[in-house]
Amino acid sequence: MYFFKIYDRSIKEAVIISLKLGYIDDKYFSTESISEFLGIDPSEVIETTKKVLLVYKDSINNFLDNAIAIATDEVGKTKHYK
Repeated sequence: MYFFKIYDRSIKEAVIISLKLGYIDDKYFSTESISEFLGIDPSEVIETTKKVLLVYKDSINNFLDNAIAIATDEVGKTKHYK
């Protein structure tokens, strides 16, 4: 299933995106703060954030495409019975 693709991320990616998006104590951390905390280059934080958000975007788009296909199919079946 496409939606679960997002869960294939590494622990490091999960920590970075969690800090960036405020999933830890509802606090949002800057790129600089995350890079200092994890001891990594700020560009790695930026690239990881982009990568994870693109995977999320693809997952959501696939989920919505499937939902639309199901809804369209159901509408088609409803019209057929009229």
